[in-house]
Amino acid sequence: MTIRQARFSVGLASLLFSVTTTVASAQSATTAPSEVTGPVVASPVADSSGASTLDEQDVIRRLLQSESIQQQAQSRAAVADARGQSASLWDNPRIAYQRSQLEGGETEDQLQLSQSFDFSGRRGLWSDAASRRADAARARGTGSRWLQTTAARSVFFEALYRQERSDILQTWRARLAAALQTVELRVKSGDAPRYESLRLAQQSRRAEASWGAEFAMLQGARSRLVALLTGDISLETKLAGELLPQRAPLTEAAMRGALSSRGDLLAQRHLADAAKLEQQASRRAWIPKLSLSVGYRGVETAGIRNNGYIAGASLALPVFNRAQGKSAEASARASEATATAKRRTQQAFADSRGLAVQVNQLREVSETQRKGSLPRLNELVTSVNAAYRGGEVGIVELIDAYRAEVNSRLSVVDLQWRARQAALKLDGLLGRTQS
Repeated sequence: MTIRQARFSVGLASLLFSVTTTVASAQSATTAPSEVTGPVVASPVADSSGASTLDEQDVIRRLLQSESIQQQAQSRAAVADARGQSASLWDNPRIAYQRSQLEGGETEDQLQLSQSFDFSGRRGLWSDAASRRADAARARGTGSRWLQTTAARSVFFEALYRQERSDILQTWRARLAAALQTVELRVKSGDAPRYESLRLAQQSRRAEASWGAEFAMLQGARSRLVALLTGDISLETKLAGELLPQRAPLTEAAMRGALSSRGDLLAQRHLADAAKLEQQASRRAWIPKLSLSVGYRGVETAGIRNNGYIAGASLALPVFNRAQGKSAEASARASEATATAKRRTQQAFADSRGLAVQVNQLREVSETQRKGSLPRLNELVTSVNAAYRGGEVGIVELIDAYRAEVNSRLSVVDLQWRARQAALKLDGLLGRTQS
């Protein structure tokens, strides 16, 4: 072995040792690095340093603990209950006083109390209709919380996705930086041409820029997440969880069962029931209300006062106005609410079927890519390293091997993110807060 060959072997060994050492250091220093040789899966993180972590369950819990969300839900429920209470109340009694005086000095005083009574059952129907509207308000409140939860989960998984990509690019960046240091030493000693260090420096700058851009996206997603949630969390909080979603249900029964409890669809069904009850109440407008009155009557003539009482009854005859307009309006509202609920349910079911298929196929493609490609990456890098050591390939081929590895890992994470996006849309359609 010549002196130059010995130097080459020692330099390559130093290169590989430096790359390994620097990558290991980068993994311990970065926020959430991916293993160089392991599969790209966002598994729950055990942080030995004691730093706080945040997972999907924490996001949902912290969001629902938000004071604004709680106040919004309580206010809507209070308004709905108040309207229901108002509909169940009796008409107020009426009291009237009248004093009249004639020219002959005769005076008359009347004090009268009257109360109306509904024997048609309209008040009970209006009360039941108000209760259905209260149920609809509560269902809308549930739907509103579900929408806000879905939005927060979407931000969380976007941040988790950016964290995974940032970790992969950080490992690539650290590997190239370590390799550049060693190659520059070899160039100075005359064991490698200047071109190798220049080419590697260019690739290292590219890796630095890619990581910086991805880290900026990560911090942006983290900032949105911090702003949405309550509690002691920061931009340094580590995110933990599975980026790849579970298999989506494909059975019609499972989807229709989930849609039956979706807040906005449930609210439409309650509104349809309320309108039907209001229509029934309006149709009973032909039954008149009975009003009873009792009172005192006092007449004074020439200083002599005579006292007596008044009793009476009256009926409002529904000859012209029998609430025909209210009945027609209630019937139209019932038809509209029923049709709206049916149309939305059909559309949501059709979209859900498509998204469920999309989730499962993307999940399968992602798993195939992860199991089929990633295990061979180590073999590829090892083979190219050996070829570089033997002088069979140059620095360009070594860089290409590193780039192929990082691109394959990024490709798996991208597929997982696409599957998760489809799963989030599916959860939104089915009214679920979790996959």
